[in-house]
Amino acid sequence: MNKEFTDVEKALAEMEAKYERLVWYARSPRATSVDFWIDVPDEIRNGAFQCQMEVEEEYPDEVSALRDRKAGEWQHGFNSGVLAALRYVYTAQMKVQTFEDESGEWSYGGLEDATENFPDLCT
Repeated sequence: MNKEFTDVEKALAEMEAKYERLVWYARSPRATSVDFWIDVPDEIRNGAFQCQMEVEEEYPDEVSALRDRKAGEWQHGFNSGVLAALRYVYTAQMKVQTFEDESGEWSYGGLEDATENFPDLCT
């Protein structure tokens, strides 16, 4: 296999993971949103707070930009656009793979799936 191609795939996967975490972070309710968290089980709430702290530590500049009153919405839109574009490119260049589960056999990958799922912003 071409080493340069695998380096590109690795870089795409790393960037996709970064922007997925930033989009999730921007969407996730803060600890101060007591009404949201009141009925959420402790292990889920604590796990979410732990993940938020990890994102804050790993991407302090990006989190600061998201919190900025003037630029935060723009920054979240930028992060979402980057995530959607990366997923499109990553899926489009992916070899179509076939899977099987309880619902039957299905395949995923390639330009058709990339186009059908764009913009994929699921976090």
